[in-house]
Amino acid sequence: MQIMQNEQSDRTMDIYMFICIHIVFFNVINCNPCEVKGTTANCRDRGLTKVPDDLPIDITTLNLIQNRIAVLPNYAFSRYKHLKELQLDKTGLTLIQKDAFYGMKQLSNLSLSKNKMDLSNSSSADIFKPLTSLLELDISENDNIPEVASISYPFFGYMKQLSKLSMDLLSERVFEQCGFGELVNLKAIYFNRCYIDHLTNKTFLHLTSTLEEVHFYNSKHITDIESNTLRPLVNLKVLRLYKFCSRLDLALKLLYPYENKSISMIEFTEVNPGICDGPLHFPSAVIVTQEMFKHLQKICIKELILMEDGIVDFEPKSILWYEFPECFESIILSKNRFPVANGFKTAELLMLTRKLVNLKYFDLSYNPLSYDNTESCTFNVNDSCYTTNHEHAEKLNNDWNIRNRTIYISLPPKLEKLRLSNFLQKIINNNLTVSIQNSSNLKYLDLSYFLYNSIPDLMFLHHSNVVFVNLTGIDSRLFVSRKHQPLLESARTVILKQTQLGRTIYKFGESTFQAIPNVTTLDISSNNIWYIPIKAFSANKQLSELIMTYNLFAEIPISLMSLSKLVHLHMEYNMLQTINQTMRTWLENQRIRNNGNFVLGLTGNVFKCDCDNSDFIRWMFETNVEFDNKKKKYKCRLKNRTISTTVRVHNEFHQLFSNCGSQYWLLVGIVLLSVFTVLTIPVAIIINFRWRIVYWIYREFKTVVQKRLKQDFCYEVYISYARDSGNWVKDSLVPKIENCWKMAVCVEDRDILAGGSFAEAIAVSMENSRNVIFVISDGFKERTWTSYEIERAKYEKYTGHLHHIIIITKQVSVDNIPTEFARFWKDVMFIEWPEEDSDFGWDKLKIALFQQDK
Repeated sequence: MQIMQNEQSDRTMDIYMFICIHIVFFNVINCNPCEVKGTTANCRDRGLTKVPDDLPIDITTLNLIQNRIAVLPNYAFSRYKHLKELQLDKTGLTLIQKDAFYGMKQLSNLSLSKNKMDLSNSSSADIFKPLTSLLELDISENDNIPEVASISYPFFGYMKQLSKLSMDLLSERVFEQCGFGELVNLKAIYFNRCYIDHLTNKTFLHLTSTLEEVHFYNSKHITDIESNTLRPLVNLKVLRLYKFCSRLDLALKLLYPYENKSISMIEFTEVNPGICDGPLHFPSAVIVTQEMFKHLQKICIKELILMEDGIVDFEPKSILWYEFPECFESIILSKNRFPVANGFKTAELLMLTRKLVNLKYFDLSYNPLSYDNTESCTFNVNDSCYTTNHEHAEKLNNDWNIRNRTIYISLPPKLEKLRLSNFLQKIINNNLTVSIQNSSNLKYLDLSYFLYNSIPDLMFLHHSNVVFVNLTGIDSRLFVSRKHQPLLESARTVILKQTQLGRTIYKFGESTFQAIPNVTTLDISSNNIWYIPIKAFSANKQLSELIMTYNLFAEIPISLMSLSKLVHLHMEYNMLQTINQTMRTWLENQRIRNNGNFVLGLTGNVFKCDCDNSDFIRWMFETNVEFDNKKKKYKCRLKNRTISTTVRVHNEFHQLFSNCGSQYWLLVGIVLLSVFTVLTIPVAIIINFRWRIVYWIYREFKTVVQKRLKQDFCYEVYISYARDSGNWVKDSLVPKIENCWKMAVCVEDRDILAGGSFAEAIAVSMENSRNVIFVISDGFKERTWTSYEIERAKYEKYTGHLHHIIIITKQVSVDNIPTEFARFWKDVMFIEWPEEDSDFGWDKLKIALFQQDK
């Protein structure tokens, strides 16, 4: 018995011991501030002041970014001999002792950027000696920059496998003393900061000739560059200058050693002394000459990038003139402000286009040259501003460009991508047709925010294969109104953001999207759309992704139910409060129809979470339809107007909606009682007073037949007119009718108040008017409310409320008279107003207004 008790006691002690060891081990593991996943240790921004010594010894990646490790002592990483990647950026590091990296023979990537190291310290000379396998090293952007006379770097010759180096360009002496000549595998060097003010023929004399890429970033003001600066780099394939504070002509001198040679990429972005002058960094204006481009023109270049260099113009045989145009595969000239299609430039551009036989991508975006609809201010007596619509341009358009013009453009035969986004150029020809040749390879076309008062007819002499079209920012009425648009017929992805589609749909209705029959992805975001006609997408059977974010939809349009292939619907940031049962059923069927694949985006909407909407909340968490928010957490407004989330409402569903059923029964009871009361009382009255009611009906009917109904009107005349006839209406027509003939007049600008529905205000004003006058001018047909006012006048005429519809024409052609009048022409009184305001016109109008209605 005693033995059994001892064994049980020992077993209990073992259990206690196991629990204690487990607790201690668990606490030790959780005290470690770093996150370890597999062989990766993430110690980023943990407030560490030294390298942790309690991590697993087999880690291969260690992230120590944004800690407070000022000094790396000897043997700091001796525990982690398997490390391959070490990040020590932004740690405030000031000193690295000689044997800090001892034992790190497998390290391939080391980053020490954005610290305060003094690498000129003599004790730092051999710090990289153990790193014999290092491939990438970043020691750039160190704030502790010593005097130029004492500048030095550790010896780099130990890292013979190094292929990529990022550093600061402090002095040309660095390359001579620090073993750069022994870096036989170095392919790319990045100068993330440049502190020297001149580049001479000796600056890179001691760099290894194996370099293929040189990148300059964030240079100080460089005042002089010698022509043979890069001559030692005989194998250079990539030259990139970004935020390079120097004159463009000086920077272009770097290309002299590569004349008659091939280079993969040359990029000059923000190469301008203006980026260093003052806090606003405005680039200085640059006019490119042939002398400036003489070296660049003699190089065979695959990719040329000249972005944001302040170029405002160029001379003949400069930017558009090259000896090896067949080498180009990509040209990017965006974010400058120079014209390419005036004077000699047109001829040079067309000539260059024919020679770019291998060009695949061309970008001339963000090129502001001129603007339409500018606002100018004149200081007159009233000190008011006016708006100009380029009257001179309109005069030229009328006098010179009366006939349709056709321009023939031959694209480079291999061009795949053309980008002219934000190309702000006023073009005065409204009847322009562009015939495009060699377009068979063009796949991508970006014309977003293209400032153009009329989109030209794009005619493809061969079949169009464009699959991506971006027309963001262009008035959609310019291309929707055309029955045949080859550019859009082949497009698979169409971007129509901020194209005023709300107004276009109101005007064109179900024909709005017929121009894009093959579209699969359509983006109509930010268009103030609140309604889409039922058959609007009848021609878009291939549509699979529809983006309608940032609009005014209060419900998902039922017009989408015709899109059988739709699998991704974006309704983010609209005014949705619920999804009705019909649409929910369609969403479920759509998911099944597409093999369980359907995604609905609802972020940014605020749903109603009340009894009426409880079935939608329940459906959201029961359906298999996928949402953009995986947790289905959306904003939700409770009955008391407070904002919650759909997740919280669903979790508290029974608590929030427990009394909904009683409300429904109470409502049913009230409805039944009301129906009984409404039916019983009239029946009782009719039975008891049936003979009196019959006699009263007979008497009233007889009165109506014998005597015409007299009506009272608020206005004698309602006047509809366009802006171009506004002065005559306000200065002549209205004063004549009101002051001379003593008749009340309703004028849109004066009598219809803002704030309510404009359509309802027009309807009420016409209903309260005895007559309607339409003043037809050149701009009348294009008015937004013209069709609505004509239809309303016809309705009032046929219902007997309106006496006369009078049309006044002032020197306009028949084409400018709306066709809607043809439907009831026999009920219209037509007055052709003479050129001079003679008594003849006024007499005809007076007779028309005062004669009796037939």
